[in-house]
This record gives sequence, structure tokens and C-alpha cells, in this order.
Amino acid sequence: MRSARWLFLLLPLFLSLPLLLACGDAKGAHRLFGPSLHARESVLRTDLSTLRNVIGQYRKDKGRHPETLEALVQAGYLRKLPTDPLTRGSDTWIAVYAPPVKTAAGQPREIVDIRSGARGRGTDGRPYLDW
Repeated sequence: MRSARWLFLLLPLFLSLPLLLACGDAKGAHRLFGPSLHARESVLRTDLSTLRNVIGQYRKDKGRHPETLEALVQAGYLRKLPTDPLTRGSDTWIAVYAPPVKTAAGQPREIVDIRSGARGRGTDGRPYLDW
């Protein structure tokens, strides 16, 4: 009798768990098993701030901006490029280059800012490209 009561209480749990796992795109399952959009946006803000600070530090140390994001890693400013939490890729960052100088033909382009490659708008309503 006692085991039947426990079975009756636990049966809905055992039946609903596979449904939640099978519906990976459902909001309920995503909230249970994946980071929330707010958390990923917070990580994105931190990563953008870090990358911008590193670009500025590179400029102060070398007297010029980096030509590529990989130059930051090769020079030891970063261990590796962070993964964009929204695109889930480290190759989706969008480098913003300084406008070309007319007097210096053939001079390499320099990265002055960084943007996320994520599409859409954040929870604050601004496009991710404007962050």
C-alpha cells in the first residue's frame, strides 16, 4: 500500500521528464537546461568590455591598434578569443576598423572597436550590433 502511494506521487514526474527533455526548444525545457537570455546578455556585455579594454591596452603599449583579433592572442593580451554567448562562436565577432588614412596608402587596417555578430535585439530593445 505504501509503495503504491509513492508510485502515484512520483509517476507524473517520471512521465513529464522525458517530455521536457524531448522538447528542447520549449521555453520550459530551455529555462531548466540552458542559461537564460539575460545571463547570456550579461556575459556578452562583459566580453565586449574586456575586448575593448584589451584593444585599448594594445594601442597604449604598441602605439597602434591591432590589425586582427588574433593579434591580441598572439601578443599575449588574451589566452584565447572569448566565445560570443549569443552566437556560440569565437569567429563571429565583428571588428570595427579605423577609417583609412589618405596619406598612408597600403597601411594595414587597424581594429578600433568590436561588436557581436548576433542578430536581433537585446532585452533592452537595442540591436546587438549597437552594443
